[in-house]
Amino acid sequence: MKFCSLVVLSSMTSVVSFGDVGTVCERVGRGEVSTCGSEWVGTYGCDSSWMDVCGTDHPSGPAYNHVTVAQSQLCQTECPDDGGGFPYEQIVSHSDFVCGGDDPSRMMSDSQGALSGTCEDAIYTMETEWGVNGMHAACSDPGALPSETGAPRGWFQFVCCQTCGVGI
Repeated sequence: MKFCSLVVLSSMTSVVSFGDVGTVCERVGRGEVSTCGSEWVGTYGCDSSWMDVCGTDHPSGPAYNHVTVAQSQLCQTECPDDGGGFPYEQIVSHSDFVCGGDDPSRMMSDSQGALSGTCEDAIYTMETEWGVNGMHAACSDPGALPSETGAPRGWFQFVCCQTCGVGI
């Protein structure tokens, strides 16, 4: 009876632990844990990237492989940005960048109040208020936005990738 009980306990333990196996990369990819959590930040730190830890392509595509947790700006409490900012220009210029569509909510949440609305609205503002000459200039020059907007290089192409035709 003791032996039988031990076998049951052993197989129960392996069944329970079987569902929890997998690397932190697999669990982050499935949305079970966050890169902001202790498993990632506590173990690998804020300067770690997906490629550093996982050695495979990032779930959002290879263009994100070398973005550090601090650069991602997703974990501001655990990893305050070191001033380098999210590497928009590096990501959109990567040959494997895939556009997920325009993101007007990011346009507003990134403190770009003057550029709220659609990407077409932003291009109109850029033309009429800042002298940017049309969509081609706005989309092809990572530094098209004036410094007073506070937008980092490549930000507009990242947020308006569908309108600009970047990564499509």
